[in-house]
Amino acid sequence: LLVLLVAFHRWRPALLLFGTIVVGVLVTLNLMALGGLSLNLLTLAGLAMGLGLMVGNGIVVLESIEARRNAVAGARHVLQPVVAATLTTVIVFAPFLYLQGELRAYYVPFAATVGIALLVSLITASTLIPALHTRVAAPGLESALPGPGSRWTLPGAARLPRPGRLRGWPHGALTARDPYR
Repeated sequence: LLVLLVAFHRWRPALLLFGTIVVGVLVTLNLMALGGLSLNLLTLAGLAMGLGLMVGNGIVVLESIEARRNAVAGARHVLQPVVAATLTTVIVFAPFLYLQGELRAYYVPFAATVGIALLVSLITASTLIPALHTRVAAPGLESALPGPGSRWTLPGAARLPRPGRLRGWPHGALTARDPYR
């Protein structure tokens, strides 16, 4: 968190990126557990490598959002390069799947951990950061959610319940600023 504070010079974007890193690491650890991967030296090294690239993806998306002053436009602007860079790095670890014997037992969990962490970082950078940016980092910016009458509004959407308006609605805290207020 301190490194992010030094890099951003403001606490809100640093806190936002730190929160998405925590979410990304927790999701990665859960997916590793579902895949039957244990925590050992090589999987932790893969997690550390994935964590570094997770920070990189997050910083790229966050800086683009702040430069464009719009969460959707900023995230959309850098989505293709972030996807290309992330998938290129994931593909670099594909030859590990062809290892045989004892090396396979060591390095396939490493490659799988890096791949999982990178794909999770891609998802968090392209969805979670833009959604939380308008709520946490810069509440005055344009919303990440489309408003009524925009080209993203579905026919009959006015009859649908709005996020955060229903009692017990789970996404009320995670959606961007409500454009219907």
